[in-house]
Amino acid sequence: MRNENNLITNWLDKNGNPEIEAFVEKNLAITEKSAFGLEAKAGAMCSLLMLWANHLWKYLNG
Repeated sequence: MRNENNLITNWLDKNGNPEIEAFVEKNLAITEKSAFGLEAKAGAMCSLLMLWANHLWKYLNG
């Protein structure tokens, strides 16, 4: 439960904090780059996993 008499929280809610906003923007940029990189490599990973699964199936089934 939030305390309505919390001066720091009330001030941040009203005025914001530029350092926090800059930190959030930086983290968002890193997250977007990471997601883009993972999307680009997802196809290759799927191909490798399917290849491994096919080899395992052949090994187990003779």
